[in-house]
Amino acid sequence: MGGEGATSWVSDTGGESGTAGGGRSCGSDVETRTGAVHDLTTVFTFRALQALEDPAVAIADARSWSDWVGMVGEAGVPRMHTFLRRQDIRVDFFNGASSPAARLQRVADTDSSFGSERLVLVGVAGQDHVAAPAEWEFQPLAATAAEAGWRLRGADG
Repeated sequence: MGGEGATSWVSDTGGESGTAGGGRSCGSDVETRTGAVHDLTTVFTFRALQALEDPAVAIADARSWSDWVGMVGEAGVPRMHTFLRRQDIRVDFFNGASSPAARLQRVADTDSSFGSERLVLVGVAGQDHVAAPAEWEFQPLAATAAEAGWRLRGADG
């Protein structure tokens, strides 16, 4: 886990077939309870989205290579909902009243509608502990943003 693969995961999942989640699948063997096959679920931490200059662009990009896109965070539901609304961001799910780790575990469960073969959490430094219990792959925001061309708030350049 950790930062391994951080320079390739962004671009290595864009296949041909469209999916119900709005992203593109490259043909995994994971079948959800709805019967659909999904390859990649990408979740951003609330802090990661706040660190981006334009989080809506990051979500739109993630939708192009992911079957499902979500957000988890330690903030209260009203704060996260307000952030999403003000940024005009639509995600497939967020953690609501449960903890981020609990929500990731529920998505990782085999009967989740948002489950995929590959589960990736994009977060800021020090948030890798959120991904570990549910066995999600953690990708550091800095490396992901650099590869995807997303600007971080306060970044010179």
